[in-house]
Amino acid sequence: MGEEPKVVMLSGGTDIKVALVAGADAFLVQLLGEAPSKTGVATLRVVKNASGVPFVAVFVAGKHAGFLSHTDAQGLGPILSAFEQQGKVAGAKATVAASPEGTPIMRLSLAAPDRLVDAPQIDDVVSVAQASHVQPAPETQPVQAAQSPQGQQATPLVAARAPLADRPGTAGPQKGSTAPGFCIRCGATLPPGAQFCPGCGITTTAVSPSQPVYPTSGLPPGVLRQEKKGWWARRSVLQIVLIALGALILITSVPLAAIAVPTFLGQREKAQDAAAKSLVRNAMTALESCFVDTRTFSVDPGILRYIEPSIDFQPASSHVVGLNSAAAGTTAWAEQSAVNYFGDGITYSITTKSESGTIWGVYVDKGPGGGNSFVRSRDGEAEFGW
Repeated sequence: MGEEPKVVMLSGGTDIKVALVAGADAFLVQLLGEAPSKTGVATLRVVKNASGVPFVAVFVAGKHAGFLSHTDAQGLGPILSAFEQQGKVAGAKATVAASPEGTPIMRLSLAAPDRLVDAPQIDDVVSVAQASHVQPAPETQPVQAAQSPQGQQATPLVAARAPLADRPGTAGPQKGSTAPGFCIRCGATLPPGAQFCPGCGITTTAVSPSQPVYPTSGLPPGVLRQEKKGWWARRSVLQIVLIALGALILITSVPLAAIAVPTFLGQREKAQDAAAKSLVRNAMTALESCFVDTRTFSVDPGILRYIEPSIDFQPASSHVVGLNSAAAGTTAWAEQSAVNYFGDGITYSITTKSESGTIWGVYVDKGPGGGNSFVRSRDGEAEFGW
């Protein structure tokens, strides 16, 4: 039979709340009974969850009762690991009390990390059965009750018996031990020899308390999370892919925009020029139709608007396009469906300006040797033919 693990009491001074595991509420309520609070010794161990992340577990009477948060557990890991290598177990003053809602609350009294082992020293240890404040019993050791806030003694809390692990210098768990195990799914206590979990109902076998297994659905309260360092390390794969995709789109959009914008502007100017040329040809048709009846191109603009209502004919005082000259004096805009025109007996000229800034015009001479002269002009430079 292996010897009892030696308990080293950690220094106290600050109350730290313990995050309870599933099923611990009923155990602690049963432990309290009718008493408002109980005080005793809880043991602390560094264990790992199913993901291999270490955290500090709190045991009361050999039962896993809860965890310490990451902040509260800072500085405890190295101390508890050193105790375990020496075959020792760390103990701390524990107080269990009932909350106004009736649920139990468990708190530990611990000092700052640099003062946890000030008193007693790490080698000044006693076993659970030999501790002066513990009374030996066949299965559990009640701890002398602490004074309650009203000055009355509270009912004693059963002292925590640390589970025995296979470590150098010990013979492992005692034979015939009836200590319960824990469900690998929900963390509920499993009676010895249980084949089904009383909490979640899955088929399972009891796991030795020396190797506790905790729920795999997520990290339990108080887990010491391993913080990832660096901005990229804290990003998920999806975030990294989206960032890379955004950068790729930004890089490729610059040259594409350099190609697409001039092309778009060029196509728009072509469409504007085409509309202006079509407007000039429609105005020519109206003048030619009027010439058939009047045998002159000197026509009132009202008659022309009657023939072609969609065009605003604006008369000029002289030819807006000469026989051998560029268009000049144009004030009508194709955007407004307007043209400048001038006509006499056998000649006429028509011009309009497109939104692109190009003036489109025509000079027509019906006399001998005459003809049609199409002119376009931009920035003072004229070209014949369009």
